[in-house]
Amino acid sequence: MAVNKVIYDGATLVDLTGDTVTADNLAAGVKATGADGKPIVGLLPKVTIDSQLSASSTNPVQNKAIKAELDKKMAKTDKIYEADLEWGGRNISNSFSPIDASMVPQLGANRFAFGRAAGITVEFSRDAGATWVDYGLTDAQKTELFCTSRPCTIGRTSTTGLTADCLLRVTINPKTFGLYTTLNKFVLYITDNGCRGCYCTIDASLKSKPENFIKFADKVTLLGWSGYNIINITPLTTYGNSENSQW
Repeated sequence: MAVNKVIYDGATLVDLTGDTVTADNLAAGVKATGADGKPIVGLLPKVTIDSQLSASSTNPVQNKAIKAELDKKMAKTDKIYEADLEWGGRNISNSFSPIDASMVPQLGANRFAFGRAAGITVEFSRDAGATWVDYGLTDAQKTELFCTSRPCTIGRTSTTGLTADCLLRVTINPKTFGLYTTLNKFVLYITDNGCRGCYCTIDASLKSKPENFIKFADKVTLLGWSGYNIINITPLTTYGNSENSQW
C-alpha cells in the first residue's frame, strides 16, 4: 500500500505527488510538525495490538484472542450444568447460597408449613375482585394448604363455571402466622384441568401502610395438569422491628 494524497470531504489535505507514504511508514506512526517547526504531539501515534489477553497491558487486543478465551469459559454452550460446578468459593456472612439451601434442610425448609391458622385468610371472588367471600376452610385445612395438596378451586366454582372473573386470594398476617424469615421464591402446585389464562400475583404491604400493597410478582402465568410452578421474587423479609420494615 502506498499513499500520496489525503482528501477529506472533497478537500485535499495532503498532496505528496511524486512521493509516497508506505505501510511501513504508517506502522511507525504518523508524525507532523507545525509552522514553527516543532512536532505536533498526539497525531496518530503508533498502535500496538496484543495477540493475547493480559492483566497489565493497556493496548487493544485482537478479536480472535477474546473469542478464544470466551470459548474456554462457555464451553461452546449457553447452558451451565450442575455437574460443572466445583466445591468452594467465597465465604458467606449473614446469608446462604441456593446450594446451601438444597443441602441443609433447615435452610431450604418450607417456611409456611408450621404457620398458625389464625394468620391465614382464604377468600374467593366471582366478580373480578369487586367482592370477596370467605372460602370456609377450617383451621386444619388452612394449614394443609401450605404443606400438603389441600385443593382450593379458583373462584370456588366448577371448571364448567370458571370465568376470567373467578379469583382466589390467600392473605397471610406474618405476625399472627408466626412467619419471621426472608422469602425468595414461592412454589405452587397447580391442577388446571386444561384451563388457560391462570396467573398468580404476589404483593405485600408494610404495617405502617397496610393499604399500600407493593407487587413482588405481577400476573405470573400458572400451568400444570398437574405440575409445579416456581415464582422467584426479590427477597421479602416478613417481619421487622419497626412498622416501616414489617411486611
